[in-house]
Amino acid sequence: MAKMLVPLKQRIKRKHFIGFDCETFSNKNKFQCMAFYESDERQLFYTEINKFFELCEVGYFKNKTIVATNLSFDFNVIFNNVYVREFNLLYRGTKLLRAVTYYHLKWKRIIHPT
Repeated sequence: MAKMLVPLKQRIKRKHFIGFDCETFSNKNKFQCMAFYESDERQLFYTEINKFFELCEVGYFKNKTIVATNLSFDFNVIFNNVYVREFNLLYRGTKLLRAVTYYHLKWKRIIHPT
């Protein structure tokens, strides 16, 4: 008799998720601040947009998944339509569901208009 249900021999892969949100001001959506939430013990808060790219440079986001409630808005605030071609974007209608890329060294600084 063949066994229908057997335990898997593979290990469970744990994913590391980071919650992300950014805030803006004025009717032109100018960057004000951003926050990263990893756990109750690890929370980051920045008021300078280049801090995001500095974290990228040191490999902080390597093997981690960043999740955002309003990805379309947050993505456009951070990248301001710069390097959008470097991302594999997945939309449902007009909603951005996923943006995947690999960090490029040429992203060392993105000049953000104020």
